[in-house]
Amino acid sequence: MRVFQKPVIDIPAQIVLLKQRGLRIQDEARAHCFLQVVSYFRLTPYMRTFQQTEDHDHPFRQGAGFRDLTRLYDFDRRLRLLVMDAIERVEVAVRSLISNHMGPLHGGTGM
Repeated sequence: MRVFQKPVIDIPAQIVLLKQRGLRIQDEARAHCFLQVVSYFRLTPYMRTFQQTEDHDHPFRQGAGFRDLTRLYDFDRRLRLLVMDAIERVEVAVRSLISNHMGPLHGGTGM
């Protein structure tokens, strides 16, 4: 079993940590609301794009801002919705093809 040693920190402390690591946060109230709804840990994979990879302290690249993170997160969310919509359309079409083929051959129960 994996034991996590990092302490739990509240949202104001998360904002302080992000700023200490070099992330520009222009509107702290807005960042607070975003972190409250989305969560710091859900954002961490998106942060990696803007961090210096060779440093274990996770500093952000110069010029990286909280707005960059939220835009990337929003892009990923919208892309995921588009993909799920496309998958659902293909699923319905395939099920329809199967039922339209099998129904006349085997009846409503497929037997």
